[in-house]
Amino acid sequence: PETEGSLQCSSLSVEKCEGSSVVVAVMELPGLDWDALARREEEYELELTPFHPLDQEQDGPMGEGLMCVPLAKDEDFVKKWGQ
Repeated sequence: PETEGSLQCSSLSVEKCEGSSVVVAVMELPGLDWDALARREEEYELELTPFHPLDQEQDGPMGEGLMCVPLAKDEDFVKKWGQ
């Protein structure tokens, strides 16, 4: 369906869990305004995270992407953005 101009969006945040993994779609966002992204996702840390292909044919990560990780506590938000 046509979504341009419809203000439809999606979101995904993750929490780290040792020994676990998640399958996600990875895409490039040309012209991304990093400051605007940080303000929009203010309750998250934007962490560079390595990603691997599903087929596991190569050693090591295929690249790095941003992962939205929730801030651990309210104090972290205040430390990052102020009162």
